[in-house]
Amino acid sequence: MFHHKIVSQNKEDICIWFNLDNYSKSFMVDCGMARNLTPRMVLSLEVLFVSHTHIDHFINFDYILRHQIKDGGKMIIFGPKGIAKQVQAKVSAYLWNLIDRNFITYEIREIIDLNTIIKSEITAPHWELENKEIIKIKDNIIFRNKKMVAKCTLLNHKTNVVAYLFKEHDSINIDISKINFHKGSWMGELKASFINKTPKQTIQIENKTFVAEDLFKYLYKKNGDSLGVIMDHAPSKENHKSIIELFQGCNTVLIESYFKNEDKSLAEQKFHSYASQSGEVLRKAQVKNAIPIHFSKKYSVVDIKKLKLQFYTAFDKELNC
Repeated sequence: MFHHKIVSQNKEDICIWFNLDNYSKSFMVDCGMARNLTPRMVLSLEVLFVSHTHIDHFINFDYILRHQIKDGGKMIIFGPKGIAKQVQAKVSAYLWNLIDRNFITYEIREIIDLNTIIKSEITAPHWELENKEIIKIKDNIIFRNKKMVAKCTLLNHKTNVVAYLFKEHDSINIDISKINFHKGSWMGELKASFINKTPKQTIQIENKTFVAEDLFKYLYKKNGDSLGVIMDHAPSKENHKSIIELFQGCNTVLIESYFKNEDKSLAEQKFHSYASQSGEVLRKAQVKNAIPIHFSKKYSVVDIKKLKLQFYTAFDKELNC
């Protein structure tokens, strides 16, 4: 299950941090200035997913760098076309004469279009883009580890903005309430036998021998959780079509809702979404839990409350904020 935190507060830049059950690493979407982002959050990062590099989405990369440089290691960075040179420009702004080579490495995966990623690596102290490799995207999947897959689509904000969908892998579980045995290593063996399609495998449980397939009736499939993050985008038909296609049926989606309905013309002029349009598109995508984020800094607390009401009215859910 995903656990997300909107690290940024009202009138701060946008930053979303999340992790999964039983997994030590964490993930982040965008790195705007956010005072509640802690060194512990930064040091646990496996991947930084950047929607685009407008200043309110990318300015806090220096904070990430500052804390990771003490710990070393490697982090993956996803972003739209141009992200590799922009990361290089960030890190090259400092003097690194006291840092050894390979002390910190960033693997940058630049999403050129929905078919192609260019992967490269950059490492201290010289920060040259090295080991370039072209990767083909299939079924919108850009990342996979043992806990989840990440998919993406590209939205128009007068520049390409990457919207991300994270899908936890389905899991096989044991209904322990129906078996009169203590927990043990046999549980992992039974699951592995089912997944690996070896039904005749024998399994020892408390000095008794069982054939795996005789125990398969106690297994059940748990569907993985899903989480989406949609940042800045124009309220256009093309963008909405892309959103509905990728996020159809998603459990939870956080979506940019920058303006109130009263500022519709300003939203269209600035290529931002507004409350009712963000709510409506997620309703059409049959999202289960919709959360509006990333509001204009000109709005007061009262304005934001009204914006959220407009959003949830369009989403056709009871107000829960």
